[in-house]
Amino acid sequence: MITGSFSKVSLLRESRYDVGILAGLGFSYKVIKRMPVEEKNEGGNAMSKRKIFIMRNIPGLKSEPYMGSRNDYFQRVEFQLSSINGRPRISSTWKGFSDLLMQDEGFGLQLKKNVLNSTDLGPKLKQASTTFDKINLIYKYVQQNIKWNGSNEYLCSKSVKKTAEIKEGNSADVNILLINLLQDVGIDAKPVLVSTRPHGKINMSFPFQSQFDNVYAYIETDGNVFVLDATNKHNPFFMIPWDVQFTLGFVVDKNLPQFINIGDVKNKYKVTTVIQTDINGEGMASGIARTYASEYAKVEHMNSLEKGKDEYKQKHFARHHKESSFDSIEVKNQDKDSVGLESMATFKTELSKSGDYVFYNLNFLSGFADNPFLSDERVSTIEFGYNQAHVITGRIGFDESLVPEELPKNIKMIMPDSSIVLQRFCQLNGNNIDFRIVLNINRPSYFADEYLDFKAFYAALIETLNEQLVFKKKTQPAPESK
Repeated sequence: MITGSFSKVSLLRESRYDVGILAGLGFSYKVIKRMPVEEKNEGGNAMSKRKIFIMRNIPGLKSEPYMGSRNDYFQRVEFQLSSINGRPRISSTWKGFSDLLMQDEGFGLQLKKNVLNSTDLGPKLKQASTTFDKINLIYKYVQQNIKWNGSNEYLCSKSVKKTAEIKEGNSADVNILLINLLQDVGIDAKPVLVSTRPHGKINMSFPFQSQFDNVYAYIETDGNVFVLDATNKHNPFFMIPWDVQFTLGFVVDKNLPQFINIGDVKNKYKVTTVIQTDINGEGMASGIARTYASEYAKVEHMNSLEKGKDEYKQKHFARHHKESSFDSIEVKNQDKDSVGLESMATFKTELSKSGDYVFYNLNFLSGFADNPFLSDERVSTIEFGYNQAHVITGRIGFDESLVPEELPKNIKMIMPDSSIVLQRFCQLNGNNIDFRIVLNINRPSYFADEYLDFKAFYAALIETLNEQLVFKKKTQPAPESK
């Protein structure tokens, strides 16, 4: 017989960050955390000092639907050089940070350069009768004539006059040129430092320049606020760019540097879909679908369309409907900011069948066929980025050999905080069924501690949207016996 004893082995996992800081260098640092962090000063020697940060049993960070930036959830330590041999290198206050930027060759010294005469805007501006007309004209000029090289920066890579000459640059080159042109016609445009959604949220407690990844133009006039990014080729001047919706911005100004809340609740992600469907006796459906994408939906649709009609068709028609074929994609109103992008496609689809029953889903082309919120828990905020308005309306004609046996019920669902409202109407008219579905999501985000309630409602919402319209094939009369 063999005897023995076992000791319990600890599975403690430790993450350790050991930093050596050379003598004469001063650093500010910030700890981004959701769990406790142990900090130790180890003294070091005459040449350097050491600081150690320790965290234990940090859970993995998984991607979640509508997560926003992963940078907002990574637990980490960030350093910024603050002094060299006691002399300030970067300011420890936002006012000082603004003052330094205004003296920087790549930022403040590129403002007020009078570049209007190097463009052909002069004659066109004479016809602009309002401030809004001038903003729109200059914004569109930069959008359409200055090529963005794909790099997001808040410091210019060259002079704005050079950018105007060669018509290409990074995002700071493009947008600081835009600010110059606006100032040249008397519009009080200012640079606003932003952190775009992929880059993560800004913390006002730490004047760290690494928190920003871009600079846009900021205008307050006649009671209106405009935030302009001329590298965004499809965003109209009157809409906040989606990538900074509901974020903070830092207005750099010699007299009054300040943080501002950036957010647009007036414009939404709006899609209206109109469907005309005919169902034959064999359970095949065919018809025409028209979509009208407005406001933020139009910007997204235009970005897809820029990659070609095949990409556009796949993303906005075929992706959730592999059993269907779509042809004859036609698109209108690409160049009209004030109206939605109209798309039309013909389609054919084989409906689901079971014995004598044929099923049609009114949720066809809604974009809400699948539920992405299936996890039992969540650590990140749900970020849609805008309020939403979806409308699906249509008429279904069916063959005389089919009889509607069950229509989805007319219904109204409201989330307890009234932020999500679903309404559905369905009515039989002879050999046609008319229907209308309206879904409004009136919050751009939901916090992690609201997730369980949100998840339960959203699951019920998707289940309701996916309720089937049921047809039964008429029983054929038995042949008469001779």
